[in-house]
Amino acid sequence: MKLPPASYLHKMFKSPNPSANLKRRDEDDATDMIYSDTPACNGGEKCAHIFVGRKSKLTDAYKVKHQNTEDFLLCFQDRVRQRGCPTGLVADNAPMYRGWKNAVYLRDICISLWQCESKYQHQNYAENRWQTVKRYTNRVMDRSGCPPYVWFLALSYVIFCLNNCVDPNIGEGNKSPLQIATFQMTDISPLLYFYFWEPVYYLVDKSEQHFPSKSKEMRGRWVGISEHIGNKMTYKIISDTTGNEICRSAIRTARDNTMKNLREDPNEYLLGKEFEFPLKDENGNAILGDDGKPLVAIAPPPSDLVGRVFLTKPDERGEVNRARVVELIKDFEGKVEKDMNLIKFKLNYDHSSQEDIMSYNEILDYIEREQNNEDGHHWKFRTILGHVHTPVGHKDRMGSDYNVRTAWETGAISVEPLDFLAKDIPVDLAIYAKKFDLLELEGWKRFKRIANRDKHIRRLVKQAKLRSFRVTPKYKYGFSIPRNYKEALEFDERNGNHKWQEANVLEHAQLTDYAVFKNKGEFHDAKIPEGYRKIKVHTIFDVKHDGRHKARVVANGNLTDTPLESVYSGVVSLRGLRTCIFLGELNGMTPWATDIGNAYLEAKTTEKVCIKAGPDLGSYKETFYHR
Repeated sequence: MKLPPASYLHKMFKSPNPSANLKRRDEDDATDMIYSDTPACNGGEKCAHIFVGRKSKLTDAYKVKHQNTEDFLLCFQDRVRQRGCPTGLVADNAPMYRGWKNAVYLRDICISLWQCESKYQHQNYAENRWQTVKRYTNRVMDRSGCPPYVWFLALSYVIFCLNNCVDPNIGEGNKSPLQIATFQMTDISPLLYFYFWEPVYYLVDKSEQHFPSKSKEMRGRWVGISEHIGNKMTYKIISDTTGNEICRSAIRTARDNTMKNLREDPNEYLLGKEFEFPLKDENGNAILGDDGKPLVAIAPPPSDLVGRVFLTKPDERGEVNRARVVELIKDFEGKVEKDMNLIKFKLNYDHSSQEDIMSYNEILDYIEREQNNEDGHHWKFRTILGHVHTPVGHKDRMGSDYNVRTAWETGAISVEPLDFLAKDIPVDLAIYAKKFDLLELEGWKRFKRIANRDKHIRRLVKQAKLRSFRVTPKYKYGFSIPRNYKEALEFDERNGNHKWQEANVLEHAQLTDYAVFKNKGEFHDAKIPEGYRKIKVHTIFDVKHDGRHKARVVANGNLTDTPLESVYSGVVSLRGLRTCIFLGELNGMTPWATDIGNAYLEAKTTEKVCIKAGPDLGSYKETFYHR
């Protein structure tokens, strides 16, 4: 008996049902069209399709040039090919989702299409997810300062983060969208090394390397993870040279100042080096030195100005503000060496939300004006030496009926108008006026109320001065000086550097090199040897005239016995030093100078003391030391 043809066993070259060969996901996919007002790089697209899993929230986006059925179908096929086939498709009421080609493909893979009611876009689940992605994308672009043409790369980076990070609102709250959708463990290692739009160096292909004329590294910007090229640690880079998107795994950060490629970052080199300015006379001619060479002035590197503070000029109301340099603006496009005014800094004003922008040369003018003070601090009033009556028409009148002769802590003596000093030192003026019977004279009557309560005022003044000494911010040579280790960490974080921490680490290293203390392990009161006294130490901070940050570990002297011999150590004042150099120059003598580093660590103490290391001693905290 002959069997019917349909029952013959034969080899098949095509699947009888293509949908049976697809990987399936047990959830619907919602989709929506998103738009941009800026063309994307590497294609110029201004719109994209976003797909979202309704259960897992697994999200993907594909950029397109046209809003038609053909382009949407290609995006949907890529989604199915990469993530698997959903059980249905949810979309808004746009006609392109009902196109003939789209309908044929949906029939072939056996999934349904559901569209929301016209003008009821909120029924589309993808709308809500798109608002989340859009919010995070805007935040990434704001924080990184990237240009608008990388909007799709920023969006893709946000989607990668959302897909691979745990979402507490789905499942049991301990899985990522990718893990729920694919049942595979996710790996966030590619996200831990760089942030979006970070400057990086990438290795150039061997065919493009030319020794020694060109560096084998090129500079670019990190813009995300390459999911379909190379290993899992392959990244997307926007080349600074071509502006094209490339994928590389051999990359390193360009933000490490100790590992800069100065052939690729010439401007960074300029920002970290000193500048030389030729000195000129009134006619614009170069001033020559004794050796016949032009004299130059050395200016500090622009990168060293961040964190400096200075007093501004009086404004229209006569007020003087303290400005702080908070950020270096790098938009000079490689022309710094021609015009120093292209280097700009952002300033903040103390006790104000006001911001300003100032050039490199302007800031140097302010700092130079303050550094003319001998000790680096602002002058502080010490005492009143006398007064002079200056009525209208007097040759020495300074806008007030009296001029007051004052002495300052620096040793300088100046004459100031009474009205000016009355705002700053009213108590001292009241005491002076009472002492010399001036309270009944015009100009001095304002201090009568204060002078009648001088005992109470004196007590308040002492308390205020003591509290002011403890909490008032200290400034020296244009730097804020921290009062303790905690404040030093805050200053470093605010200034974006580690100068105070590095000074602290250097001091600890020197203490170790000189074997100042003996480490006895974890501290306990029972470990204190007989005859030893437990004292406290703390770290003090200072700035040298050349901007070097210094830290010193000092002992609390009130916890030891008062020594019978003198403990005074003489120090040469700057005024005395300048006088010696001046006299030597007049007599044709060559000055010599020397310095003994860490001289205070050379001598042994006669007291037997021990300490418990605090948090400012880093890894040695909670450790017992004695000397």
